[in-house]
Amino acid sequence: MKRNIVKAILPAVLVTVALAGCGKSGENTGTVTFEAIEDKENGNYSGTGADGGADGETSGQTKANEADEKSSQLYEDFLAGNAKAKFTGEADLGSYINLGNALTVGESYTLDEIIGNCEKGDEIEAFTFTGKQNSYIDCGQDGNKELLVELEYGAEFTLKMIVKDMGGELDIIYSRDQWSRSDLEINDDGTIESSGSGGATIHGFDQAYIDADGKYHFYYGSEEYGMPYSYYAVKDGEYVVLDFEGLDTDHFMITSYWISDAENKDYYYTLVELDDNYEVVENADLYSESNPFRQKFDQAGIPVYTAEEVNRILDDRAAQIGYPIRK
Repeated sequence: MKRNIVKAILPAVLVTVALAGCGKSGENTGTVTFEAIEDKENGNYSGTGADGGADGETSGQTKANEADEKSSQLYEDFLAGNAKAKFTGEADLGSYINLGNALTVGESYTLDEIIGNCEKGDEIEAFTFTGKQNSYIDCGQDGNKELLVELEYGAEFTLKMIVKDMGGELDIIYSRDQWSRSDLEINDDGTIESSGSGGATIHGFDQAYIDADGKYHFYYGSEEYGMPYSYYAVKDGEYVVLDFEGLDTDHFMITSYWISDAENKDYYYTLVELDDNYEVVENADLYSESNPFRQKFDQAGIPVYTAEEVNRILDDRAAQIGYPIRK
């Protein structure tokens, strides 16, 4: 991931994958491997001296180390089945494996209980547990560890949970599943990236993060729709059908963006022209009033935005929610 994710939202490579490689997303069934946070980076130094610390360690550092050791023990106890984590219902975003269908908000569960309850499935289908992975991340980069648990159900589905020590009590602060046509990456700084495919020419992406207090923040979502013969755009919360009949849509793509995860989203639309290799073509006339695709949006009273304008909107959004731009 590039340092400024906002500036990388419309690379030609992404468009090529979206339109020319429709099977790519569906073939990714693996899970993400994370490196554990270095103890030294977390201030987790060993040993104490006469002043209560080693190598000039302050009393504040000693307390931080003790808290980190208690958290680590809690996480280990949870993994071993000797401690429970409370299902808060916050950031419970699973589609096929949804903790809200398996657990009760406010109740606490061992890891085995969570696995078993999810394995029962719901009215759609049942899931068979096949294995798990775990690692440590640092949401908000405050030096305090959070536990990332990945539960694998068959060859197709994986449920990922973030468990946090909230003052001696473990809470499940985030959960979401990934499957054969979607991918979920939880980075070691608490940033979250999810992508999926709805077909050969439809691909979606969203981004969020968990802060140091364990709170979930949605950053933005986007969807690429290539070669649209017609398109459902949103105006004032209602769908408006745009008809592109008679136009060469084989080299045309619409990308929509939204910066709210609520039901009533504010959408921002950009227009993209592609060459025969499905790579982006820089066309200064794409947004001119005489462009037939632009005219369809104008006739419906729906504004369109250039990529630069969307970048500025997303920059403002990142600043508003404190999104950490990763290096």
